[in-house]
Amino acid sequence: MCLYAVTCLLVAASVALASVVVYVRHNSAAIVGEYVDALARRTGFSVRLQRVEAVFWPAPMLIVGGLALENAQWNFSAEEIRLRPDLAGILQGAFMPAALELKRPVLRISRPVVPGAGMDALLAFASGHGGKEKKLKGVRLTINNGQALFVEKGAVSPLLSSLDLTVDVHEGRGGRRRCEIGTGGDLYKDGVALPFSLGGEVYAYGPDGVAPDRVAVKDFALRLDNDSALLDAVLTLPGGQSAASLSPEETFNLKGGLRVRRVSLTRWLGFGRILSPGLQWALDNVTDAVLDFSLNNRGLDVPSIAAVAGGARFTGSGGVRSWAEPEVALDLKTQRLDLAVPIPEAAGRLPLAPAFAHGPLTPVPGEPLKPGETGLAYDIRLGARLLDYGPLLLEEARVVIGQGRLDENGLEDTLLTAEAGLYGGSVRAQAIFGGGQGNPYAISAHLRDVGGDGLARALDVVPVQSGRMRADVDVKSQGRALAEFLEKLTGKVEVGVSRGALRGLPSKKDKGKSTSEKNSGTSRTLPFETLALKLDLKSAVFEEEKSRLGLNGQWSSLLNRAEGSLRADIAGMMYFGQEDALFFQNRPGSLVLQSGSAEGRDSRAELKGVFSCMSGQGRISVGGGQLSLPGLEAEGDIYFFEEGESLAYKGTISARSRDAARLAALAGTERARLLHKAPAFSLTAEARGNMREISLDKLRAVVDDIPLRGSLSASFREQPSFEFELTVEELSLKRFFQGSGPGANKADKPDKPWDLRSLREVRAKGLLRVGRLDVWHFALRDVSIPIRLDKGRLTADSISARVYGGVFSGKSVLEFTRSLHVESAFSIEGADLAAASPDIDAGALFGGKAGFALHLSGLLTGVGPVPKALNGSWRFAARHGSYQKLDKNGEARGKPTLFDTARASGGISAGVARSSDFILQGDGLVMHGGGLADFNTDTLDCNVLVNMKNLPEIPVRLHGNFKDSKTTVSVGTVILNTLGAIPKGIFDILGDIVGGGWKQSR
Repeated sequence: MCLYAVTCLLVAASVALASVVVYVRHNSAAIVGEYVDALARRTGFSVRLQRVEAVFWPAPMLIVGGLALENAQWNFSAEEIRLRPDLAGILQGAFMPAALELKRPVLRISRPVVPGAGMDALLAFASGHGGKEKKLKGVRLTINNGQALFVEKGAVSPLLSSLDLTVDVHEGRGGRRRCEIGTGGDLYKDGVALPFSLGGEVYAYGPDGVAPDRVAVKDFALRLDNDSALLDAVLTLPGGQSAASLSPEETFNLKGGLRVRRVSLTRWLGFGRILSPGLQWALDNVTDAVLDFSLNNRGLDVPSIAAVAGGARFTGSGGVRSWAEPEVALDLKTQRLDLAVPIPEAAGRLPLAPAFAHGPLTPVPGEPLKPGETGLAYDIRLGARLLDYGPLLLEEARVVIGQGRLDENGLEDTLLTAEAGLYGGSVRAQAIFGGGQGNPYAISAHLRDVGGDGLARALDVVPVQSGRMRADVDVKSQGRALAEFLEKLTGKVEVGVSRGALRGLPSKKDKGKSTSEKNSGTSRTLPFETLALKLDLKSAVFEEEKSRLGLNGQWSSLLNRAEGSLRADIAGMMYFGQEDALFFQNRPGSLVLQSGSAEGRDSRAELKGVFSCMSGQGRISVGGGQLSLPGLEAEGDIYFFEEGESLAYKGTISARSRDAARLAALAGTERARLLHKAPAFSLTAEARGNMREISLDKLRAVVDDIPLRGSLSASFREQPSFEFELTVEELSLKRFFQGSGPGANKADKPDKPWDLRSLREVRAKGLLRVGRLDVWHFALRDVSIPIRLDKGRLTADSISARVYGGVFSGKSVLEFTRSLHVESAFSIEGADLAAASPDIDAGALFGGKAGFALHLSGLLTGVGPVPKALNGSWRFAARHGSYQKLDKNGEARGKPTLFDTARASGGISAGVARSSDFILQGDGLVMHGGGLADFNTDTLDCNVLVNMKNLPEIPVRLHGNFKDSKTTVSVGTVILNTLGAIPKGIFDILGDIVGGGWKQSR
């Protein structure tokens, strides 16, 4: 019975199936036509198809060729559609698909897109046609090589191409449905094909016979171009049991997590396109991101974000609070960030911005919205506990990126604000990125109470070694390319430092050292009270091949110390970089030093010229320099360079002084007053030296109208030390000594006492040559004076010269204490008195050979009457001499008086020379006697006895002053009676002989 019943059922089913097959084969066009008519009638679409056929092998299938649906907005066509029905459904009396395949479908959408535009009716027809929904066991949808196109004014733009899609829907128990999706193709953006793929399983839950109210995905793979992620989420819809978890305002809720392998924010988000090139690269490669999110019709909440970007891992939260006014909010932090990675510009490397052949998916801030676009605001907050900004280390850094103001054209600015701690102080900055094609920028930054020591350790270019710093920067520019941005960069920069110290510039010997090693030395520091720097910025440039930044403008600085102030003004481009911490060439400028003098008066020194600095070579130069000091004017070309452990200089200088007393006072040498007055001078020389040494070669100078030449070097290390070799063509000692010599003015008051103890700290060694040296009425020629000064003792051991055909030799020792102790010995041998006569200026003509020796010692306390301090001895001798008086016209008068020898010797005490052994012998003439010459009063008093042939001994007295001495002949009565017939003129002759002897020997 059972077997019979089963057999009957199989026969009935076979007959029914055969009947359906025969019916569908012969009526397929009518069946499809009826469906098409209903579709057109209920949706408003026009429907066309080219052919309809049914096949039954290897499986029953309905094939529709050349299907097209079209209205004013949409146009859908497919080369072929294959529909395989569900046989079980057919047996139940329902036509349900088991598989649907579309070959080369094309969807054309006309712009502008009109919401709805018949699509709502089409979807309602697709979901509701056929009456009561039947339970599906499973269905597969396949699309092969599909396309989607935009059509606007006859032009066609691809939206989607090469689309391959497979969707398998499986019906489960309890309203559970599983959908396996695999799709891929090319998504077009601005005409650029971007490959994409989706794949994974989707689970739908809901009661039987109704639409699902909950959809879940697990490990759903997403890929667009080079970006990929995995999605785990649950979508809750209204109308079912799960809808209880929705709030009254929610129409849906998608909640889950997104694991991003890699994503480019720069490519897809508009605000990423306005950032610096380095930051664009950093946001172009965000990796290993994990986001927990909740998405609904009101907004997006991302309570947990973790991602790697710019070499650091950030964590935080974000979201979009309201879709009505969309604003992307991100609040991310990291432990430590090296800005050289996300912003290589911070380390002096300037990459080109990444290039994309298409625009972003969201609008670019600051640009007008395009039709159909929705403005997207943003509030992005980034933070780092430690931030490496190049060599700088900032703490608790925070950056906020958001909207600025709208300008008159409706273009919106982007506002970036930042704050951080910096070496005990703070830094706050703000940058405004304007909208429009000009891409204007406005940047301001403020540093407060920043430690100069920490800043100097980090940056080579910072000239301060210590102190507290403040700075204000206010600049603006425009242009997206860096070159244009720098070219149009203008504004003002002001920096102030208090209670700090300047350090020397890093030099070539520092290469390879760390910044802390370079800045550890303090040998060249300059403490100051305040330092102010101002820059009126006009433009900038970056030289990538040399990794240096150039700032062009007017530079001004003012340094204040207790001793005075230094002001520097330089105009033009200065470069800052790694190889050259500071570099500029041929920049006009000036340096002004204001200080207080010993007398309490302000003194001012000014240097103008063309300045250059190459710190990488350790070189600073001044071309065409003009130096003005109190009492000194100078000009020349000079440059400074590294030599050993100090800064050296070299160049050609020309200087002159009309008031060297002020210059001496400025140098602090007013106590060592060796001269009656500080003389005027001028000089030219090739100068070389460093901060402790100076040498002048090819020196040519005029000091107090005295020309000299030679070389001079000075060292100021342990103690001042000088070496020299100087030549003077002519020199007279009259100008140097008041009250010391015949004819001195005794009305002159003594000057202030000397205090020469400072010379005990000075060393000197050298040679002074004098072509002609006038000493009182004598002239020495080819004078050579070797000098050595050490421990307050100056020695000249072997002074030599030529004197009227004779030889001058001598030595001298000077000892410096509060006063000057002098010990000197000189001698002249073989001098020609005839050659000396014109210089003696005695109104007489002398002849013969003479010798002279002098030894002097004394203690001089100041400029003024010197002779009183002198003691010593002297000796004079002449032979084969003559004396002949000259008339007022300088002509010889009468016959010369001849003598064989004349000599005298004696001592000097307190400036008074005495002798008792004067003798002059000639043919029939003998003179002998003695007396004194007082050099303090320029007077003399000598008594001489004259013996002549056939005459008795005649006493003669020589007295009066040096210039106008008188002779008195005194004879007794007997002599007068004996010589009564002798003419009275004999006394004049005797007086001339005695006076001539004095003038010759003085």
